[in-house]
Amino acid sequence: MLNAYEKNVYVKVESREFQLKVQKENGKIVIFMGDRRILVDYEKINKYVYSFIIDGKPFEAEIEKENEGYRIYVGNVSKDVFVYDLKRFSITSRKEVAEKRGEHIIRAPMPGKIAKIFVKEGEPVKKSQPILTMEAMKMENEIRSPVDGKVKKIYVRSAEVVESKAELAIVIEE
Repeated sequence: MLNAYEKNVYVKVESREFQLKVQKENGKIVIFMGDRRILVDYEKINKYVYSFIIDGKPFEAEIEKENEGYRIYVGNVSKDVFVYDLKRFSITSRKEVAEKRGEHIIRAPMPGKIAKIFVKEGEPVKKSQPILTMEAMKMENEIRSPVDGKVKKIYVRSAEVVESKAELAIVIEE
């Protein structure tokens, strides 16, 4: 069956982390968590409140966007939830272009630990060539060069822990 929508995401709820595949089938959302298949139907009631039926069980939730995540209220319980798109891990944001012409700042897509650095300052790189790998959410993710060019600066070392949006390297387009 052809799915019009499919996305691989990491979801962090408090200290628990999940890798999910989300698809749309026949107008409903299907979430795959490992071997488990979860059918989700929902309707937006107002700006913040949604009515859900998850695997046949109905409930309402209030969802508020907060900083880089969401606060979700179900009854008297609230949880902080963060959703990360896996595509962000394997490509560098095209929006992160430095003021100087041709310099591309490579930033961490989320908090994590630098696992391995593949290049040195001054080395030439090709577009999509791995610059480094970063451990985040129990996965190693390749951070790649956005352009053909030369590595101008590497700001991190192996085993260093970095925050989301931290500058990792600069590649000069050639």
